[in-house]
Amino acid sequence: SSIALFEPEPVCAVRAAKYNNLLPSGMPGPVLVIDVGASATSMSIVDSEKESIQYHSRLDGFGGETLLETLMDYLSKSFFGCRHTEASDKMAVQRLYDAAQGAIMERQKLGRIQINIPYLSMDEKMQPRHLNEGLSLSVLEAAFDDMVKDNIAGQALEQNVLSQTNQNPSDVSALFSSMIMSVLEHSGQNPFSLNSILVVGGGARSPMCQQAIKKAIGALAGEQFVAEKVIIPQDGLIEELVALGATLE
Repeated sequence: SSIALFEPEPVCAVRAAKYNNLLPSGMPGPVLVIDVGASATSMSIVDSEKESIQYHSRLDGFGGETLLETLMDYLSKSFFGCRHTEASDKMAVQRLYDAAQGAIMERQKLGRIQINIPYLSMDEKMQPRHLNEGLSLSVLEAAFDDMVKDNIAGQALEQNVLSQTNQNPSDVSALFSSMIMSVLEHSGQNPFSLNSILVVGGGARSPMCQQAIKKAIGALAGEQFVAEKVIIPQDGLIEELVALGATLE
């Protein structure tokens, strides 16, 4: 009988990135893996030669679903006058969730989100109510930053994943920046000692999330570093890299 061996996800991601020639060749140093999942974001320093993790941190409660929750609340407050968790029409909330999920992934590239849901609910006179709401990405970004400042920053501080030099991030990019700085501080690395920074995970498919990560790294190491060493796999590979790496020897 065979025994399944546990493979750390960051190691699998780096292995698959090497297999797909995504990492800079001939560059020494470990890889910083930023994994943005649905409801958690982890950062790991991985020795790509030894396939071992030198340091790992994880923030629970922040991921791709956080941006979705932000959009849900915006739409729900406009339509129901309350947060989506407080709305009584649960079937309408589910339809709102499905529409918002599609909008987050597909329409960010257009610079504006437009959501149209006919017959979403009924009013007190039993007349149908339709949702037709549009918002610019700048409005969604501002709401996302407020979510981080008001809720996520406190959770990150409690979970001890922030740098000592910035324990009160006021927006999404500042949160990523502080988390990256903390990982580097604990591992004894600096941005320029890294081979690269590899971004993976389903939550990282969001263009808004990708831009926040690039902005955070740019603030720490400069735009040239971002252009040369920040690896964001394209299309579905960004969330399939870990699974692919697990199949490789």
